[in-house]
Amino acid sequence: MIVLVHGWSFTPAVWDGVRACLPANLPVTAVDLGFYGTPSALPPIEEIRLAVGHSYGVMWLLRQLPPSVPLLSVNGFARFCSGDGQSGGTPVRMVERMISRLGNDPMGVLDSFRARCGVTTRENAPPDSAALTAGLRALADDDQRSALRTRQTVRALACADDEIAPATLSLETFPPEQLTLLPAGGHLLPLSQPARVAEAIQSMVR
Repeated sequence: MIVLVHGWSFTPAVWDGVRACLPANLPVTAVDLGFYGTPSALPPIEEIRLAVGHSYGVMWLLRQLPPSVPLLSVNGFARFCSGDGQSGGTPVRMVERMISRLGNDPMGVLDSFRARCGVTTRENAPPDSAALTAGLRALADDDQRSALRTRQTVRALACADDEIAPATLSLETFPPEQLTLLPAGGHLLPLSQPARVAEAIQSMVR
Protein backbone atom coordinates (compact mmCIF):
# COMPACT_ATOMS: atom_id res chain seq x y z
CA MET A 1 0.00 0.00 0.00
CA ILE A 2 1.23 3.49 -0.94
CA VAL A 3 0.09 6.07 1.63
CA LEU A 4 -0.22 9.75 0.64
CA VAL A 5 -0.50 12.52 3.24
CA HIS A 6 -1.26 16.13 2.30
CA GLY A 7 0.06 19.33 3.84
CA TRP A 8 -1.40 22.03 6.07
CA SER A 9 -4.59 23.73 4.77
CA PHE A 10 -5.09 21.14 2.01
CA THR A 11 -7.04 17.90 1.54
CA PRO A 12 -6.35 14.51 -0.08
CA ALA A 13 -7.53 16.03 -3.38
CA VAL A 14 -4.06 17.56 -3.77
CA TRP A 15 -2.93 14.07 -4.81
CA ASP A 16 -5.55 13.53 -7.54
CA GLY A 17 -3.19 14.35 -10.41
CA VAL A 18 -0.44 12.15 -8.98
CA ARG A 19 -2.81 9.24 -8.55
CA ALA A 20 -3.96 9.61 -12.15
CA CYS A 21 -0.32 9.17 -13.26
CA LEU A 22 0.21 5.96 -11.26
CA PRO A 23 -0.50 2.46 -12.58
CA ALA A 24 -4.07 1.36 -11.91
CA ASN A 25 -2.88 -1.82 -10.22
CA LEU A 26 -0.78 0.01 -7.62
CA PRO A 27 -2.70 0.15 -4.31
CA VAL A 28 -2.85 3.74 -3.08
CA THR A 29 -4.70 5.45 -0.25
CA ALA A 30 -4.72 9.13 0.76
CA VAL A 31 -5.04 10.04 4.43
CA ASP A 32 -7.22 13.01 5.37
CA LEU A 33 -5.77 15.10 8.21
CA GLY A 34 -9.18 16.61 8.92
CA PHE A 35 -8.63 20.29 8.17
CA TYR A 36 -12.08 20.47 6.55
CA GLY A 37 -13.94 17.53 8.05
CA THR A 38 -13.47 14.13 9.64
CA PRO A 39 -9.89 12.86 9.63
CA SER A 40 -9.04 9.37 8.43
CA ALA A 41 -6.58 6.90 9.89
CA LEU A 42 -3.44 5.35 8.53
CA PRO A 43 -3.77 1.75 7.30
CA PRO A 44 -2.04 -0.91 9.43
CA ILE A 45 1.70 -0.28 9.47
CA GLU A 46 2.51 -3.75 8.19
CA GLU A 47 0.54 -2.96 5.02
CA ILE A 48 2.41 0.25 4.19
CA ARG A 49 5.00 -0.23 1.46
CA LEU A 50 5.82 3.47 1.01
CA ALA A 51 4.75 6.67 2.80
CA VAL A 52 4.60 9.87 0.75
CA GLY A 53 4.15 13.21 2.45
CA HIS A 54 3.70 16.70 1.10
CA SER A 55 5.00 19.61 3.20
CA TYR A 56 3.61 19.28 6.77
CA GLY A 57 2.52 15.75 5.84
CA VAL A 58 6.17 14.66 5.98
CA MET A 59 6.57 15.82 9.57
CA TRP A 60 3.26 14.17 10.44
CA LEU A 61 4.41 10.85 8.95
CA LEU A 62 7.72 11.00 10.82
CA ARG A 63 5.73 11.15 14.07
CA GLN A 64 3.47 8.24 13.13
CA LEU A 65 5.61 5.59 11.45
CA PRO A 66 8.57 3.45 12.52
CA PRO A 67 11.97 3.94 10.83
CA SER A 68 11.52 0.81 8.73
CA VAL A 69 8.81 2.39 6.53
CA PRO A 70 10.35 4.05 3.43
CA LEU A 71 9.53 7.75 3.08
CA LEU A 72 9.25 10.07 0.07
CA SER A 73 9.21 13.75 0.98
CA VAL A 74 7.60 16.18 -1.47
CA ASN A 75 8.30 19.84 -0.60
CA GLY A 76 8.79 18.51 2.92
CA PHE A 77 10.85 19.03 6.05
CA ALA A 78 11.49 17.55 9.49
CA ARG A 79 11.38 20.92 11.25
CA PHE A 80 9.58 23.89 9.72
CA CYS A 81 10.82 26.83 11.77
CA SER A 82 14.32 28.20 12.14
CA GLY A 83 16.22 27.83 15.40
CA ASP A 84 18.01 25.07 17.31
CA GLY A 85 20.73 24.81 14.70
CA GLN A 86 18.49 25.30 11.68
CA SER A 87 18.77 28.58 9.80
CA GLY A 88 16.74 27.93 6.66
CA GLY A 89 13.27 27.65 8.19
CA THR A 90 10.43 30.10 8.77
CA PRO A 91 10.70 32.40 11.83
CA VAL A 92 8.50 31.10 14.65
CA ARG A 93 6.90 34.53 15.03
CA MET A 94 5.32 34.22 11.58
CA VAL A 95 3.58 30.97 12.52
CA GLU A 96 2.54 32.41 15.89
CA ARG A 97 1.00 35.35 14.04
CA MET A 98 -1.00 32.93 11.88
CA ILE A 99 -2.21 31.11 14.99
CA SER A 100 -3.34 34.36 16.64
CA ARG A 101 -5.23 35.44 13.50
CA LEU A 102 -6.82 32.07 12.79
CA GLY A 103 -9.51 32.35 15.46
CA ASN A 104 -10.84 35.68 14.17
CA ASP A 105 -10.15 35.41 10.46
CA PRO A 106 -9.68 31.77 9.39
CA MET A 107 -10.46 32.38 5.73
CA GLY A 108 -8.07 35.31 5.58
CA VAL A 109 -5.25 33.20 7.01
CA LEU A 110 -6.03 30.31 4.66
CA ASP A 111 -6.36 32.51 1.58
CA SER A 112 -3.06 34.27 2.32
CA PHE A 113 -1.14 31.05 2.92
CA ARG A 114 -2.60 29.22 -0.07
CA ALA A 115 -1.84 32.20 -2.32
CA ARG A 116 1.81 31.93 -1.26
CA CYS A 117 1.62 28.27 -2.26
CA GLY A 118 0.33 29.31 -5.68
CA VAL A 119 -3.40 28.55 -5.46
CA THR A 120 -6.32 30.94 -5.18
CA THR A 121 -9.15 28.41 -4.80
CA ARG A 122 -10.84 27.45 -1.57
CA GLU A 123 -11.87 24.01 -0.38
CA ASN A 124 -15.55 23.12 -0.68
CA ALA A 125 -16.10 22.35 3.00
CA PRO A 126 -15.78 24.82 5.90
CA PRO A 127 -12.44 24.80 7.73
CA ASP A 128 -11.97 23.09 11.07
CA SER A 129 -10.26 25.78 13.14
CA ALA A 130 -9.17 23.39 15.90
CA ALA A 131 -7.44 21.02 13.47
CA LEU A 132 -5.83 23.89 11.58
CA THR A 133 -4.59 25.45 14.83
CA ALA A 134 -3.12 22.13 15.97
CA GLY A 135 -1.34 21.84 12.63
CA LEU A 136 0.12 25.32 12.96
CA ARG A 137 1.18 24.55 16.53
CA ALA A 138 3.06 21.52 15.22
CA LEU A 139 4.67 23.61 12.48
CA ALA A 140 5.87 26.06 15.13
CA ASP A 141 7.09 23.55 17.71
CA ASP A 142 7.67 20.11 16.24
CA ASP A 143 11.15 18.82 15.44
CA GLN A 144 11.41 15.44 13.73
CA ARG A 145 15.02 15.72 12.59
CA SER A 146 16.16 12.85 14.81
CA ALA A 147 13.34 10.66 13.47
CA LEU A 148 14.40 11.52 9.92
CA ARG A 149 18.02 10.61 10.61
CA THR A 150 17.04 7.14 11.85
CA ARG A 151 14.75 6.35 8.91
CA GLN A 152 16.24 3.60 6.80
CA THR A 153 15.06 4.72 3.33
CA VAL A 154 14.37 8.37 2.44
CA ARG A 155 14.07 10.26 -0.81
CA ALA A 156 13.11 13.91 -1.21
CA LEU A 157 11.79 16.12 -3.99
CA ALA A 158 12.14 19.86 -3.50
CA CYS A 159 12.09 23.03 -5.61
CA ALA A 160 14.49 25.93 -5.90
CA ASP A 161 11.54 28.35 -6.22
CA ASP A 162 9.56 27.06 -3.21
CA GLU A 163 8.52 30.04 -1.06
CA ILE A 164 7.18 27.95 1.84
CA ALA A 165 9.94 25.35 2.22
CA PRO A 166 12.87 27.12 0.51
CA ALA A 167 15.83 25.34 -1.02
CA THR A 168 18.02 26.37 1.92
CA LEU A 169 15.71 24.40 4.24
CA SER A 170 15.71 21.36 1.95
CA LEU A 171 19.51 21.39 1.71
CA GLU A 172 19.77 21.56 5.51
CA THR A 173 17.23 18.77 5.98
CA PHE A 174 18.29 16.13 3.45
CA PRO A 175 21.79 14.90 2.51
CA PRO A 176 22.69 15.17 -1.20
CA GLU A 177 22.18 11.47 -1.89
CA GLN A 178 18.54 11.72 -0.74
CA LEU A 179 17.57 15.04 -2.33
CA THR A 180 16.46 15.92 -5.84
CA LEU A 181 16.23 19.72 -6.09
CA LEU A 182 14.15 20.74 -9.10
CA PRO A 183 14.65 24.20 -10.66
CA ALA A 184 10.93 25.05 -10.67
CA GLY A 185 7.60 23.79 -9.42
CA GLY A 186 6.90 25.86 -6.32
CA HIS A 187 5.52 24.44 -3.09
CA LEU A 188 2.83 22.30 -4.70
CA LEU A 189 4.69 19.71 -6.73
CA PRO A 190 1.71 17.32 -6.54
CA LEU A 191 -0.22 19.94 -8.54
CA SER A 192 2.51 21.51 -10.67
CA GLN A 193 4.43 18.34 -11.56
CA PRO A 194 2.23 15.32 -10.77
CA ALA A 195 3.99 13.07 -13.30
CA ARG A 196 7.37 13.81 -11.69
CA VAL A 197 6.02 12.92 -8.25
CA ALA A 198 4.42 9.74 -9.62
CA GLU A 199 7.74 8.82 -11.25
CA ALA A 200 9.53 9.20 -7.90
CA ILE A 201 6.90 7.00 -6.21
CA GLN A 202 7.27 4.26 -8.81
CA SER A 203 11.05 4.45 -8.61
CA MET A 204 10.96 3.86 -4.86
CA VAL A 205 8.46 1.04 -5.21
CA ARG A 206 10.72 -0.66 -7.75
